[in-house]
Amino acid sequence: MAEPPVPFALTPAQASGGSILDQRNAGDRKLYHKAVAKLSDELFDCSPEGLFQFLRSLEDRAYEYGWNDEATGIMMIPTNPENPEELANLLTNYGEVKMQEVRTFETTYINTQSRAAQDTHMLYSCIMNSLSKEGKTKIHVWRDQYTMPGGYKSGNLLLKIVIRESHLDTNATTSVLRLKLSALDTYMPKVNSDIVKFNTYVRLLLDSLAARGEESSDTLVNLFKGYQAASDKPFTDYVNRLQESHDDGNTMTPDVLMQRAVDKYKNLKQAGKWNAPTDEEEKILALETKLRSLQKKKGNNQKEDKKKGGKDKKKSFLPTWHKKPPKPEELKKPREHNNKKWYWCCPETGGKCNGVWRTHKPSECRGAMFKAGQNKRPREENAKDNRALKIARAITATAKEVTTSSDEE
Repeated sequence: MAEPPVPFALTPAQASGGSILDQRNAGDRKLYHKAVAKLSDELFDCSPEGLFQFLRSLEDRAYEYGWNDEATGIMMIPTNPENPEELANLLTNYGEVKMQEVRTFETTYINTQSRAAQDTHMLYSCIMNSLSKEGKTKIHVWRDQYTMPGGYKSGNLLLKIVIRESHLDTNATTSVLRLKLSALDTYMPKVNSDIVKFNTYVRLLLDSLAARGEESSDTLVNLFKGYQAASDKPFTDYVNRLQESHDDGNTMTPDVLMQRAVDKYKNLKQAGKWNAPTDEEEKILALETKLRSLQKKKGNNQKEDKKKGGKDKKKSFLPTWHKKPPKPEELKKPREHNNKKWYWCCPETGGKCNGVWRTHKPSECRGAMFKAGQNKRPREENAKDNRALKIARAITATAKEVTTSSDEE
């Protein structure tokens, strides 16, 4: 007797054919735990930047477990009360599906003993397990909106709220989305010219338009404008060449342009040439480095010159002893300064000066400074000389007394 043919399915969950999972069965429990596992290691914080990746990951999970199956999937929401067979996929058409339509659909099965009730609960657990702490904080305040009578948690309602709180549902209208697409050149600096993040942002905007049944006819123009705002010159030159080729008649789609842009970005990053200085910039940097070096050298030279100049300047000044008379025992002893000998010139030493240090010997003193019409020294200087002379005489007299007293002793 021939065995019945095995029903074909791509995944074990699809093979179950919508039958109720038996939580007492090890295989069904394993299927359940895999279905509710987090979508990725990086949890979603309900931000616009991460929504695109979150929805794509959730779409893969929904396909694996049949949640978006066109015949039996819980994500296929009736949008026309007069025609229950007119369905819209909540994942791809969330902009067209209203919250009340989702709630109305949930009431038809969520409190029944059915696989659909199990699926919406698994969808709810999967989304919650995939949210970060920040994401859950944004969602928990709307707890009443995704909780059905009887305390049942709706995965579809939770998904609708997550999309809404990521500011790309009710807050981001079609006109706002088109405005954001036309301003891609201002968005590029916000991601520091990261082409991967830039492309993800663009795809999210396009998907948001598609979820509302809309599309953009200026996507290619906006992409060229956005890429040309990148900070890397070789990359922007490459984009300019692509645009010239397109303008010359070589057809290019937005998807092709985005792929070529991200490939060029990755190649430059891998080669370590992303945002590398151009030849002109390298010349400028070299000149700046040389200039700084010269300035530093000049500063060091100035410091050395200042030190040398200070020493020379000190040498040009008269020494401190120049203003003081010598001790009595050194009255006739010369002193040296600037390679010259200086003598204390006064009557006691045989000179004609009034007690000052001079470079001439006292015995050769001509007394020219006292000649008529040649004494041009200021009155203050003469007064200092007179005071010095008096001090010298007093010191000389004291020295004589001390000498006489010593001799007597």
